[in-house]
Amino acid sequence: MQTKVVQYAALALLLSMSGSSHSPLQNAALQHRLDELAKQGRAYRFLDDNTLEVENPITREKRVWSLIERNESDIRAWAASRGIPILEVNPATIDTSRYTGWYRYWTTVPVANDDGGQPVVVGDADHDSLPEFYGSHGDSIARVYDSRLYELTPAGVPLLQFNYGVERGVSVHLARLRADSLIDVSFNYSDSAFFYKQVSANVLPTVPDFRYSMYDRHGATVQRRWITNMDNDSLLDFLHQGSDSITVGNKTFIAEWNTAQNNFSRVWSIQLMPPSDGLLSGYSVGDHDSDGSMEFLASENFGRIHLVENISNNCYAETWTDSVPFVNTYYQVSGDVDNDGKPEFFIGAHMGDGSWITMFEADSNDHYSPRFLFHLFTSSGPNAPTYTTNDLDGDGKLELIFFTGGTLYVFKSNGNDYYYLWYLKIENAGRELRIVDCNNDRKKDLIIGKAAPGSFVLKLYSDIYTADGIVASDGGQGSVQPSALALLQNFPNPFNPRTRIRYSLPHASHVIIMVYDVTGKLVRQLEDTDKEVGEHEVVWDGLNDYGGQISSGIFFYQLRSGNNSLTRKMILIR
Repeated sequence: MQTKVVQYAALALLLSMSGSSHSPLQNAALQHRLDELAKQGRAYRFLDDNTLEVENPITREKRVWSLIERNESDIRAWAASRGIPILEVNPATIDTSRYTGWYRYWTTVPVANDDGGQPVVVGDADHDSLPEFYGSHGDSIARVYDSRLYELTPAGVPLLQFNYGVERGVSVHLARLRADSLIDVSFNYSDSAFFYKQVSANVLPTVPDFRYSMYDRHGATVQRRWITNMDNDSLLDFLHQGSDSITVGNKTFIAEWNTAQNNFSRVWSIQLMPPSDGLLSGYSVGDHDSDGSMEFLASENFGRIHLVENISNNCYAETWTDSVPFVNTYYQVSGDVDNDGKPEFFIGAHMGDGSWITMFEADSNDHYSPRFLFHLFTSSGPNAPTYTTNDLDGDGKLELIFFTGGTLYVFKSNGNDYYYLWYLKIENAGRELRIVDCNNDRKKDLIIGKAAPGSFVLKLYSDIYTADGIVASDGGQGSVQPSALALLQNFPNPFNPRTRIRYSLPHASHVIIMVYDVTGKLVRQLEDTDKEVGEHEVVWDGLNDYGGQISSGIFFYQLRSGNNSLTRKMILIR
């Protein structure tokens, strides 16, 4: 534990090098962020000059937001030193007309969660083929939030089926806790999770069941909870952040279903970080190194990542940790998006210059390395984004999906740890995303949760966009060219003395390709010219700009086009 404290002290010193005072531009951006929080009905306070605490008005949970960030040049140097390509996407430069007809607005359901980390829950608990929407409803006249259940007819009409009452928070799970396979729905509010059950398989879960307390002391923090089977036994587990009556600071708990108590009972806990070092959030659950044991990921606001693995029944251990050069790294998702048989996991940070998402993949059992970096020019700010994976177009392959700051990004992969933008949609009022087939046409629809300011509370609702033009099992219109820059790995690599560098452009643009050494010194400029849309290739002969032969070593080649850039690593061996 002492080592971890020293690491965090060093990181705090590194972050403080940018100074605690903000430039006029930073101050203007901060003021804009505060104005937006006020419009959203979110309470906030400064813990110090550089730390903002934001409270969700529906759940009363809090999140700490760091205002001191690493310089972008430091981030790029970190990526270059590890040979990590950066895919940068600026929505302002994307021609979204190519996506016309992919999705169309269908209807609105008057609930949402206003918490992107836990989008509104959708299911069919009573098996009547009508989707149910469980979420929060904001009533600006009654000046309250309550939790409601709506059922959607085939004509797209939402019918109110039940009101769970005031201060029941956001919907989280539909889960079969008992051997009878009847379903419970859970809502989170402040320090507790409230569960409502079915009494038979053909009715809705509306009967109060039990309350599970996550916090014995301290305030509740915004987080993602999981009800899943973590240790491969017959009982479901509840993974969450919380506190006990003994330990100072929050911990991570796993509670297991206890039939005799008709509730979850805590069976294991860990404090992954000292309480003074920052704030932990999470989680993403899966077998991330394909060794047959479940793990969960958690990440911290100052960039530290933790992976905890199941060892035996109700027994877990932290098996890996690493860090990334970001702050507000609160978001995670996993899945085998590049279809190489190994699941990746993605750690997201939301900062002033946009969203940075780092992809990690297993090198071996219990060891992972960063392989790819996304830089999206929109950020959700203190609002939680939605990170998920899904097969939108029915081709049997997962897409990687980020919904942040009202912008929906969908990425596909062509293998070998490489991704490209496949779809982009801008929904300025959007907060959260759920992907479900709502009209039984066997196509995945977009459910975008939104919030409109009312007089006293936010009006919450979810707009449903049905999949029309896109999605067919043969790829449909999804087979368009990558809508962002594509820079492929050079071949051969390692090489001597020549190597080919291929890249593709989604539209005609001016292209610059540079080669740098490991110190960041420019070695050779390979391209500085206008190029047409499509694939291109350039050859580097291992010489510098003056015709001199370059010695063996590691080099980085960078493609620039407009405001976007990509970088990859190559090795020259003489």
